[in-house]
Amino acid sequence: MMRYFFLLVLAGLLSACFGSGGVAPQNRYYHLADISSEVNHLDRPFGVIAVNPLRSDALHHDRMILYSLKSTPLMLNTYYYHLWTNSPGKLIQEDLIDYLREVRFAKSIVRYGERQHIDGQITGYIQRFERIVGGGKSGVAVRIELSFIPQTPGDKHAMTRIYNVQRTASDNSMESTVAAFSAALQTIYGRFVADVLRNENGDRPNP
Repeated sequence: MMRYFFLLVLAGLLSACFGSGGVAPQNRYYHLADISSEVNHLDRPFGVIAVNPLRSDALHHDRMILYSLKSTPLMLNTYYYHLWTNSPGKLIQEDLIDYLREVRFAKSIVRYGERQHIDGQITGYIQRFERIVGGGKSGVAVRIELSFIPQTPGDKHAMTRIYNVQRTASDNSMESTVAAFSAALQTIYGRFVADVLRNENGDRPNP
């Protein structure tokens, strides 16, 4: 009798969760927007540069899109049915590779481990990569540490810098939010490339 009662309660809970139709919410997967064709092109100042997957804390290892409320900015939440097509560390790695190839940053841009000989590598750490919602249009907050590590010790191009960019989405749809993520990342990439090249003349990056 107790088992029968438990099954009835469980059935009621499932019905409440999924509605009378019993249809579970559908997963939706998102990738970043294509790199803009308006980026400036360089003269391939480097040889072979390898890009590593970006490291992160445990939350950013997952494909679920993170968000925070403007009213509680220090608390992170997850969307269970809105997911990236890959973990953010690998997603940004591939996006950065596309950008560096588009701007002709080096003669060859590869994933770390694909070439035995490289002239330098790029590493990174994701500190923030989240949607901001509540009180008007949604937006995104992206904070990433990027490092350029030449293979030659003492090379003046070596640098590490933290980039912090926020963007407002055009509307409150998830598609517009993903576009804002893409725009924020391209801004970061552009600043990073400019900082690396600025070091070529021995200048310090702007604070």
